[in-house]
Amino acid sequence: MRKICVLSNLSKNGVLDQEREIVSWLEDREVDVLTPAHPYDVLDQDFLFQYFEGVASQCEAVLVLGGDGTLLSVARQAAYYSLPLLGINMGRIGFLAELEQGKELFLSLERMLNKDFFLEDRMMLQVSIRCNGRKWKTYHCLNDGVILKDDRSGLIEITAYIDGRESVSYHADGIIVATPTGASGYSLSANGPLVSPEMEAIIITPICAQSLYSRPVVAGADRVITVKTKVSEGGCYLSIDGKTATVPLAEGDEIFFEKSSMKTVFIRLNGKTFFDVLNEKLRGRR
Repeated sequence: MRKICVLSNLSKNGVLDQEREIVSWLEDREVDVLTPAHPYDVLDQDFLFQYFEGVASQCEAVLVLGGDGTLLSVARQAAYYSLPLLGINMGRIGFLAELEQGKELFLSLERMLNKDFFLEDRMMLQVSIRCNGRKWKTYHCLNDGVILKDDRSGLIEITAYIDGRESVSYHADGIIVATPTGASGYSLSANGPLVSPEMEAIIITPICAQSLYSRPVVAGADRVITVKTKVSEGGCYLSIDGKTATVPLAEGDEIFFEKSSMKTVFIRLNGKTFFDVLNEKLRGRR
């Protein structure tokens, strides 16, 4: 690879120094490195949209320095161009990142330049909001779409339909609709199932449901999940991939979740399986 874009979460300690070291190392190896010319916020979707619109045709891969939130943010825009991502963990857990800081980092980058890697596709979700019977907004996400009650609200009455048929109802703080990648994130914290990320499925997990018998549901990736909510007071909102987008919802809005036509592509170098990473990252949290 000879044309690489580097994007970093500059709010994290040590990121700028690490970025400079990586860029210098790449340029010493005659790699064309693309970085934004002006200060930027890597979590800003408008910035990323405009940036990739200008540089996507000029690069072969994107190095992302940050945590999982940073990778999720970049993934939403890079997927439009099928650009492969290589995550370098500068956060706390870095479950999605392939590489860690340290002496092995540049050995791994050398392998990338020599094309000694494989690409892994991850399913994404398309999330559409219909207001007054008309499609209003559409998003694509790698992890999940989450409907949550406002801080002022009581519990939400939530009904999920699979292919138009009522499937599950919850009286809860909210609901998570996730991909297999997202199953190891917020959904896992809400007692959702672990799902191996090479699978394609849609996982529905209630958040703090007021029932002894509420259970998550795993549906096929070819299904369309429709969620309708009733809120007694206050309100609720939809968040996309950890609030990279947040949309207030009104009574009567319908939210549709289905498999996206796009995929997130990750560069894999270290040979670790999903379960290796799971045990390594979450071992201390048992």
